[in-house]
Amino acid sequence: MTPEQIRIAVAQECGWVRVDVPPNSPWEASPGTGNKIWWHPHQLPHYEEDLNAINEASSWVEDRKWSDYLMHVIQDKERCGAVEARYKTAKATALQRAEAFLRTKCKWIEG
Repeated sequence: MTPEQIRIAVAQECGWVRVDVPPNSPWEASPGTGNKIWWHPHQLPHYEEDLNAINEASSWVEDRKWSDYLMHVIQDKERCGAVEARYKTAKATALQRAEAFLRTKCKWIEG
């Protein structure tokens, strides 16, 4: 998945809604204002590179299931054993966490 696809997929799982609003509209929704409305992907939190954003998103996921997916993502990406991968989950990147989040929600698209 591309960074934009990841951003959109995680946002949709977190309740963000896309609307068609003209770009020059005086009304503007942006991350951090409490609005979960967007019309352009740059308005969404960058879940794939922001640890705070992806940690907030993943707080909605069952811990054990998400943690297992995160371990498998790390194991696949870093070609390490299960024990080492489990240890590395504490230092997982935002991108690894976003992939695990989307895999937990069955929204990850290979390719």
